[in-house]
Amino acid sequence: MDACSRCQLACPSCPTGRRENAKGIVGWGALSLQDFISFCERHPHVRHIELSNWGELFLNPELVPMMRYAHEHGILLNARNGANLNTVRQEVLAALVQHRFHVLSVSLDGASQETYAQYRRNGDFDRVIAHVKTINEHKARARSRYPCFAGSSSSCATTHTRSRRQRRWRKRSAWNSGPSNAGTLPWRP
Repeated sequence: MDACSRCQLACPSCPTGRRENAKGIVGWGALSLQDFISFCERHPHVRHIELSNWGELFLNPELVPMMRYAHEHGILLNARNGANLNTVRQEVLAALVQHRFHVLSVSLDGASQETYAQYRRNGDFDRVIAHVKTINEHKARARSRYPCFAGSSSSCATTHTRSRRQRRWRKRSAWNSGPSNAGTLPWRP
């Protein structure tokens, strides 16, 4: 399920970033709270929902009530396909912890603004890191391990040339590098 098929970035190898899916079957919009609830009610056996796919889920203005509804109904929410975490309201960062969003895969290419900007065009590396730190502060106050962080990155050439530096940075940051062990380590940039 896609919480939002829009994206604020212009990543060169991404069909959403190039706006190719805006006029196609995927479209360019956000899942409504009512459609989310309707789906959950029609499919009560569904206990896990992936909310990321074509766009940036944090652009959905109804994400907080969706998280609240899912939490109250025992449904785990994930963003394993990735979120760029560039544009997120503070209330949403707090709600990720409060409503126990399960796994959040942060799309982070490179270990500096210089390398990050080559792929995540219009993105801000430092803003993403600040958002992760804010989430970790909420997790510490709530004594929660959720959301668990997982990482993803593009396969562009600049990422490969910087991969050793990125691995060292992620290791120092206790970055959890894959969904198979998602959440075993906190990410503390």
